[in-house]
Amino acid sequence: MTKNGHRSSVRQAQYSQDTPGHEVHPYLPRGVTINHTNQIWALDTTCIRLIKGFAVLTMLVDA
Repeated sequence: MTKNGHRSSVRQAQYSQDTPGHEVHPYLPRGVTINHTNQIWALDTTCIRLIKGFAVLTMLVDA
């Protein structure tokens, strides 16, 4: 509910909530020199709002 008393009728995606008991891992490649392909990959996921719901876009990058 907002300050002016309105609330959204659209469900909100909740992908960023912590899961109880989930272990957080450190960023391991810190200090590593990247000198060839397939050495380090990165993954990014985002949620895109559509007219009726959401779409999840995931991108895999060979750093």
